[in-house]
Amino acid sequence: MNVANQYATHFWKNYVYYEDRLNTFLKIYLGETDPRTSQWPFTRSPIPLLFIFVLYYIMYTFGPRLMSTRKALEIRKVLIIYNIIQICLSFFVMKEVLISAYQSGFSLSCQPLDLSMNPVALRMAASSWWYHISKYVDLFDTIFFVLRKKQKQLSFLHLFHHSTMLFNSYLGMLYIPGGQAVVSTFLNSFVHVIMYCYYFLSSLGPQFAYFLWWKKYLTILQLIQFFSVLAHVFWGSFSGCEVPRWLKLYVIGYVSVLILLFLNFYMSCYNKKSLVKCFRNMCIPDCRVKVMEDKLKSKYSEPRKDGKKSKSPFTVVGRVPNEPFTDADAGDLIQDKDKDL
Repeated sequence: MNVANQYATHFWKNYVYYEDRLNTFLKIYLGETDPRTSQWPFTRSPIPLLFIFVLYYIMYTFGPRLMSTRKALEIRKVLIIYNIIQICLSFFVMKEVLISAYQSGFSLSCQPLDLSMNPVALRMAASSWWYHISKYVDLFDTIFFVLRKKQKQLSFLHLFHHSTMLFNSYLGMLYIPGGQAVVSTFLNSFVHVIMYCYYFLSSLGPQFAYFLWWKKYLTILQLIQFFSVLAHVFWGSFSGCEVPRWLKLYVIGYVSVLILLFLNFYMSCYNKKSLVKCFRNMCIPDCRVKVMEDKLKSKYSEPRKDGKKSKSPFTVVGRVPNEPFTDADAGDLIQDKDKDL
């Protein structure tokens, strides 16, 4: 017992030492943090965040290897609950941002950061904290992909977006938990509500596949979000809003990278010429819906008046012959080859 206590004491001393060193480093190079939120859970120290990043990378790298010899897990009910939690959490953040912005007389052109202990300012800071927590929850997307053996969806865009958004929300909590930053918080939460509503419908089963025709508009909505954030940052810069210069440059650079990545994704997945290739590479997840497939087979198996066999204008993509269909496989199966997707 004494040996265990000694190891625990030694570990804690080292933890506190490196925590102080990291916090000092951040203060020297990035400036003073918000005294209200710097001691809140998940923001007091960057060490837990670094630990989460290490675990996330290990899971991203070795998870698919561990699952390669195992059967994909059927977790439809878990996904339904998870999507509901995501919808509620993002909607809650939206609501808190809107209420605190209204009560503070928010200005889109320039909203100074209120560092006081005013209840409205604290409520706005709390909404940023919940937004930061939601980025931890987002990491379960990757875990579920691994458990369901959806390795093709573990793209660079997926890894980059999820990991950097967690880091960005951490910086936001430390340096600007309110003010101008809540615009991007609200926009991202709004997009997440729409996005996880789509995932929720998809997780209910193939009978809802008919209502999932609007998947490509999610990417368009995300691009609109990024351009809106970029425009808001430039607007604030020209209006003389007091935001740390390094933070403005970082946001401009980061959002520009996201725009390029999502534009590349959109062009590769929804360009007619590369559509078939995109489906084969699983750009659009899970393209199998047995119910609609059977309807098409019955519809186009009827003989034509001229005696020739009917040719379906639809393409069933990603369907492996004789493969059992599961509820988790709900998604975008039927694509009209004569229309732009």
